[in-house]
Amino acid sequence: MSTRILILEFEMYGIDVDLIYAQIPFQKIGENFDIMDYEIIEENKNKRSILALAGVRCLKIIRQYICQNQELLVLLMRYVKIWAKNRLIYSNKAGYLSSVSLAIMSAKICIEYPQATSLSFVIKQFFNLYNSWDWEETPLLLVNLIDTDQAFENDSEIVEPWRGFKNDDSSSETGSSEKRETKNEGNDGTQMSIITPGFPEQNTTFNVNKFTLKRIVGEIERGFALIEQYSRQESTYVWNELITPLDWKTYYNYFILILCRAGEFEKGYCNRQKVLLRTYLYNWEKEYEEYNLIKASHLIPNYEENVNCLNTTNDGLISCKLWIVGVNLNSEYINNLAIQEIDIDIGQILTIDGTFKHSSTKPESLYSVHTDTDNLGQTLGTFGINE
Repeated sequence: MSTRILILEFEMYGIDVDLIYAQIPFQKIGENFDIMDYEIIEENKNKRSILALAGVRCLKIIRQYICQNQELLVLLMRYVKIWAKNRLIYSNKAGYLSSVSLAIMSAKICIEYPQATSLSFVIKQFFNLYNSWDWEETPLLLVNLIDTDQAFENDSEIVEPWRGFKNDDSSSETGSSEKRETKNEGNDGTQMSIITPGFPEQNTTFNVNKFTLKRIVGEIERGFALIEQYSRQESTYVWNELITPLDWKTYYNYFILILCRAGEFEKGYCNRQKVLLRTYLYNWEKEYEEYNLIKASHLIPNYEENVNCLNTTNDGLISCKLWIVGVNLNSEYINNLAIQEIDIDIGQILTIDGTFKHSSTKPESLYSVHTDTDNLGQTLGTFGINE
């Protein structure tokens, strides 16, 4: 599976590090090197490098040219990142928010309130603004889009910048016209659009689909409601309450454990499958959407365990990767069906193996196990996980 940019992933002193690689179209780099130099993009013919450089240039534009109060911007960015991570909506791969999208959302507040000096004030305005934002209709832009007829004309042929919503099924992660399996991916870049400033403009939330958007919006609404509630009480406790970690083990009633048989395939296979989890979950939830049976599903970001699971070729064990999805079913609707003597097989609903279909997915490489809150610990224990 190809990636949009080259990333070197490693761990240093217990901290996960993603180091982005980009080529610079110069033989030598002098002391006066400026990453904002247009020539770095204009002379670059490597698509991955252009996209990688765009991310760095985006953050520099925000820090140096858009927001005047740098200290307040940094504090707001740190706070909302803690909020997103603790509330489990921080993961671009899983279809949630990323550091860049949060930076753009924070910068928008700085633009709207340039004279602000209070962190509590900008946090309040953050939730106030995005609680009423129509994500499906209104993209979030910090600056006007660059006219590529005047600048970057050649590079716009290599990397097409974001230019609004597409109505066809050929959108790429950038909102461009590259071929993409949108039907299987469950996203087309139109559910949520948070656009980077500077060429090539990119949609940082392209991976968000309607089900992950529901989760993001739910957390924004929670934050807004808490601020409104505590504002009436004149309490400062709200700022801690906002970032209280979500206890997913008690918040969800059911759980789906997805396992990838890492030991049977080449190194890195399960990491590539991890990227496809949001696709599989989208297709699964979409299947039951018309029946209104699934109230919420949530791939728990950054929960990954190395465990032993059953080998497909013998009765032995093999190394596997394990991920967890929290699920709440629409109990009221299910109970109404039961009153009508219509049986609902919850086990069947929670069995998602049939959605593990992709051109890069090998047969029997993935399988799932479902359980509920009362039996989660016991189920995890069968894989050697003590929690």
